[in-house]
Amino acid sequence: MSRIVLAALAAMAFTGIAQAAEPLERIAFPEGATSATLSGRVSGAADDRYVLTAAEGQILDVTLDADQAGACFTLYTPAATEPTFTGGCNGQAFSAVLSEEGDYTIAVGAAPGVEASSYTLVVAVTNDVVTGAPVLPAE
Repeated sequence: MSRIVLAALAAMAFTGIAQAAEPLERIAFPEGATSATLSGRVSGAADDRYVLTAAEGQILDVTLDADQAGACFTLYTPAATEPTFTGGCNGQAFSAVLSEEGDYTIAVGAAPGVEASSYTLVVAVTNDVVTGAPVLPAE
């Protein structure tokens, strides 16, 4: 009997991990555009993950707007296994000069204590370097 219980617990744990790691959606900028607006709804432990390719020296701007301050985002640099930026909740923004070329991942999830939230995410990549802009550290 205990083997059955252990097998059931292991299956439930694996299912939770699989749900938390949602597939990536590649951000495609419209022709001639430097930004894209994405929207979705997150709930529970699942998150929406977006990936975009950017070059060293470009500026990445990310802005999140969510209903009832219910969503947050994290940013992963190309080589990162841990978030490079965490804590971008409703109305929060991230902007930095990128220090490496590659695929950057943005994960949007429900804020702690929030059951579900709709959101709008605006992502821009430009070549307009501003003097004094923060530089994202290389991994």
